[in-house]
Amino acid sequence: MLNDMAEISPESYQKFIQRHIKEGNYFMAPPEPHLCLHTKILDPEVKVLFINICSWSSVPAPQSEAHPVLNKVKKDSIESDQLICPAMKYIEEKYKVTLCHSYRLAPFKLKGKVKRIRESLQETEKQADIKTEDSTKVND
Repeated sequence: MLNDMAEISPESYQKFIQRHIKEGNYFMAPPEPHLCLHTKILDPEVKVLFINICSWSSVPAPQSEAHPVLNKVKKDSIESDQLICPAMKYIEEKYKVTLCHSYRLAPFKLKGKVKRIRESLQETEKQADIKTEDSTKVND
């Protein structure tokens, strides 16, 4: 079908390809650092912990004013807690640690490197793919 389009209407074909490249770039764009939290791991060993919170264009926009939005986090402590508390709970469950739930915003948006965040997300995607493949094999 695309070959036919390229032959019949090269301009339409070029517009189609350019639009899909632009959409792909938008949806495949990596997360961007938004803010960094400074807190502590309490158990199994007391350590300083920085948590990077990122915004991501792939995440759909909120449906109403009632939904937490990253832009409101720095302005409103209630909005901030609606985002940060579930993130901290997730970290506790995933890594089997106990966190201090008091935190402060770090004076910088990112602790570490963006490259490491991207690698981390790719590892998470690979793990999700493996789990999906394993569950498919079990169900077959």
